[in-house]
Amino acid sequence: ACGVHVYGGDALPEEYRGSHFVCEPVSNLVHRDGLEPAGASYAARRGEKGSEFLTSTDHWFRPVNCATGPDGALYVVDMYREVIEHPEWIPEHVQKHFDVRSGMDRGRIWRVVGAPGKRSRPGLARADSESLVSELSHANAWRRGTAQRREMGLSIIQKNVRPAPDGVDDQIQIAIPIDIRKDRASRVQLRTRN
Repeated sequence: ACGVHVYGGDALPEEYRGSHFVCEPVSNLVHRDGLEPAGASYAARRGEKGSEFLTSTDHWFRPVNCATGPDGALYVVDMYREVIEHPEWIPEHVQKHFDVRSGMDRGRIWRVVGAPGKRSRPGLARADSESLVSELSHANAWRRGTAQRREMGLSIIQKNVRPAPDGVDDQIQIAIPIDIRKDRASRVQLRTRN
């Protein structure tokens, strides 16, 4: 099992929010558990009764990771390989019957959503501080987390921007703390093209 992920998006129905997804590339499936509070921890309950969340009859389907995307969808990374086992663990006489490297040049990313519909792009790359703060209450955890990282980055830049030396128009110097315990700073020079 691999690719453990707790879904924090809003493109699947409400019952899937906070679900725990686990990829199983050997069995060609993605398993889902619902998480229920149990004291200071959580208890997992099988999400689908008598089936798995996502399976395939394509024996090359090898899900290895899951993530919540900017649009709230669940994304599944599919390694797409004929053989998932490492050649070291396959007897040589068995290896002669197939190419253990088959599929090394392939891979897929599946986008899993509920009802189809147009999803808005978050546009957080150029958002101002006020817009970023408003995103902190969005239903999609990816948008909340990205807005938080961007807002923290903006505040660091705003606190540490120093004017360029006289006669230099295309240079901004920014001091970014890299070791808070010792209050060290690293100078990063960003150059812009005129």
